[in-house]
Amino acid sequence: MTEQPTPLMDTSYFEQLFSPYPDFSNVDVRPAYFDSKRQVWHVFRYTEVQRVLSNYRGFSPSQKSSSPTLENSEDAAETGTINQGLPSHTVLRKLISRMFTPRITNVVPKIREIVESLLIRVKAQGYMDLVDDLAHPLPSIIVAALLGVPMEDHLQFRRLALDYMNFMTPESTQAASKLRSYFEKLVEDHRQHPCEDLISDLVAAEADGERLTSKDLIDTCMFFIVAGQAPSALLTNTILAFDAFPHIQPILRAHPEKIPTALEEVLRFFSPLVSIRRFALEETMIDEQTIPKGASIVTWISAANRDASQFVNPAVFDMERSPNRHLTFGFGIHFCLGAPLARLEAKIALEVIFHHLQAIALDHTTPLVRVESPLIFSVKHAPITFKG
Repeated sequence: MTEQPTPLMDTSYFEQLFSPYPDFSNVDVRPAYFDSKRQVWHVFRYTEVQRVLSNYRGFSPSQKSSSPTLENSEDAAETGTINQGLPSHTVLRKLISRMFTPRITNVVPKIREIVESLLIRVKAQGYMDLVDDLAHPLPSIIVAALLGVPMEDHLQFRRLALDYMNFMTPESTQAASKLRSYFEKLVEDHRQHPCEDLISDLVAAEADGERLTSKDLIDTCMFFIVAGQAPSALLTNTILAFDAFPHIQPILRAHPEKIPTALEEVLRFFSPLVSIRRFALEETMIDEQTIPKGASIVTWISAANRDASQFVNPAVFDMERSPNRHLTFGFGIHFCLGAPLARLEAKIALEVIFHHLQAIALDHTTPLVRVESPLIFSVKHAPITFKG
């Protein structure tokens, strides 16, 4: 008997859910082309996506660097160290990485504690919204704790962070303004009264004789809000994978050592990061197409992650795939600094979930609705049932 696909893996349903635009599929690996409607170049193939992301001399994350005539936007796509160009990026990244990496190790007990506390609230119910009850609050609480946001501000911070992540909306713009004002005061307070947190570390940090400016510090805080949300999408998408491929959950419960490799395949197959934008610093060729200087380029990570020239049977979810050179966290000097934290949070969360909850299943009575963002693939709500 042929196994029937879950609704998630129905081809039309999957495409509708996965693609941020209704007029093309971003999992279709095809040559680059110019989108006259959106005035951007779309790049899909792995080698070309990788080249655009790694060639910082030819492609810039910032409109400022590519053309002074282009209008600048103040959204997350233009903010933070992930979108800084050289040479400042090298100094910033060295400073931030040196301070951030040790903090990740120290936060492990905090992650377990938070996941435990969030699950205890819903365990007796036998159901919860994975997004609202766990996947969203967890990373916001962790980022707030890492940065040094006072406990009394956590709820306000979480609400602003979630509004900010709804890019290119009035709510996002308002939240960005409020967060910048909040961080201005918080950074100044940490200058006067250092604490055991990341902001204090960054205020005092120095690399190659340089320190972070106030703007650098605030941009870095904004960046960590964006990067800190990756565990939310990764954890949610992992539960979607459990539904699409029912054999995964029992295997991981029996063999928790397989969780890290399985998470890498979730990152590839249900890539939380759909696309990354770049701007051409000079005229160049992509897929035998001439890309003019200053052109806006969208590199489709989710398509590159399914390129058959790089991945054997890319349409198959292989939880033991190795090597797995997906591009979900970017590539080269702009590789996401938050990647280790995202992996760690998702791994610990799954371990704690498996300890407390049995027979996790997606509730199909509620249709999945995609997060409204061209950058991120996840869903607004993920109602699940389980046995406590």
